[in-house]
Amino acid sequence: MKATCPACGFAAGLEAYIADADWREAVMAAAELPSDCGTLAIRYVGLFRPGKRALSPDRAARLIREVCDMIIKGVDFDRRRIDAPSHIWSQALMEVLERPNLQRPLKNHHYLLRIVESKLAARDDAFQVERAERRRGESRIQTGPRRLGDMLDNKQQSALPELPQAERTERMAKARELLIEEGFKESWLVEPLIEQKAREMYAEEVVDGSDNS
Repeated sequence: MKATCPACGFAAGLEAYIADADWREAVMAAAELPSDCGTLAIRYVGLFRPGKRALSPDRAARLIREVCDMIIKGVDFDRRRIDAPSHIWSQALMEVLERPNLQRPLKNHHYLLRIVESKLAARDDAFQVERAERRRGESRIQTGPRRLGDMLDNKQQSALPELPQAERTERMAKARELLIEEGFKESWLVEPLIEQKAREMYAEEVVDGSDNS
């Protein structure tokens, strides 16, 4: 009974596939691939076929092993390490397979790896945006009513030095500007809050020895 490899086009009796050590290793490697990558990886290797001719069995087996190793173990490419989850590999493989006017036969895996890189970069960018949004959300929570209540704590305020009367207006204005920069809404900027901030800033100056009044 003859069988034809869907990847390389090699046609031979089943005994030839079973007896060949390279094929056995390649089949075992392919069997370890995640289910969303196995069939796509075999089809991808077919893109290396030179025209209508079949790939040599040893080259087809080597290519299958290479793809399996990249997906399972990761790969060093373009001075960086690529370790991608299986769904990224499956998307990249499908993109290569469905690309119109793809120049065939492929000479190496560079095109596939570039796509994987771009998908990882897009995922990283999305993660960074999400993390930035989360940080902004946390900042808004910190500058909300809870922090407002903390800043207006009477015991804390009574421990701060009084503002010099000659500088009060200027220091209150600076404190107001800083509170806005920290994320406080205009509606939260009541005078006790602004004075609290101004007195905190003045206290820091006194401690640092920078107050010359």
